[in-house]
Amino acid sequence: MNKVFEFLEKYLMGPMSIVSTWRPVRAIVAAGMASIPLTIVGSAFLVLSVIPQAFPLDFIADLWAATFDKFADLYLLAYKCTMGILSLYFAIVIGYEYTKIYAEEDGLEIDPMNGALLSVVAFFLTIPELKVTDGAIKALQVKDATINGWTVGGDSLTRLSTSGMFTAILMSILAVQLYRMCVARKWVIKMPEAVPEGVSRSFTALIPAFVVAFVVLLINGVFILLGTDIYKVIAIPFGFVTNIAMDVYYKSRQNFVCYNLF
Repeated sequence: MNKVFEFLEKYLMGPMSIVSTWRPVRAIVAAGMASIPLTIVGSAFLVLSVIPQAFPLDFIADLWAATFDKFADLYLLAYKCTMGILSLYFAIVIGYEYTKIYAEEDGLEIDPMNGALLSVVAFFLTIPELKVTDGAIKALQVKDATINGWTVGGDSLTRLSTSGMFTAILMSILAVQLYRMCVARKWVIKMPEAVPEGVSRSFTALIPAFVVAFVVLLINGVFILLGTDIYKVIAIPFGFVTNIAMDVYYKSRQNFVCYNLF
């Protein structure tokens, strides 16, 4: 047993401790910690809808049909507005924390709130589905599924849910890096000292916002011309991780119900 712990400490714990100090990893960890209350709240309301599946008994099904199911569209909003758009929350927190780390450790005059907003913009630019039609790039239209490029799933906008997690992470990191680069190279609009600080910060982020939008649109445009987009390119290598995580989540959810009721 000691040899096993020695092996893990030498070949796993050591490298992992180094990785945990990386700035992007620290920002991702912060996003994961910040999302815990949201996932718990969303899961708690979702439990109400799966109890009949966890306990396939006629009297439970009849009870739920006469009570909770009548208000399912109402209380499931708590799930759809938490777990259903979890990638959006990740983009916000990663952008904020990653920018804050650079501001505190490198002394850069970058605002965490601007970093969060730029991350959201970068992420949202990857969400609509576009394709080349008749020599022009147009938004995808699929009746009852995709409207103006926005794909709607059973519980949420598909790309805002957990399936877009890795896209949100990478786009947030890219946005903050572009923001940091612009400020470090003085590609910003400097306002006079008499201008209020809040207004000055807004104009400081103006050029970085243009850069973020241009870079993400350019990259996405190239992929669209190749028959795909940023979201799909990222989802292919990381899709199996999301599928495994969701399988574990749904199974543990039913186990949670059984354990707490019996």
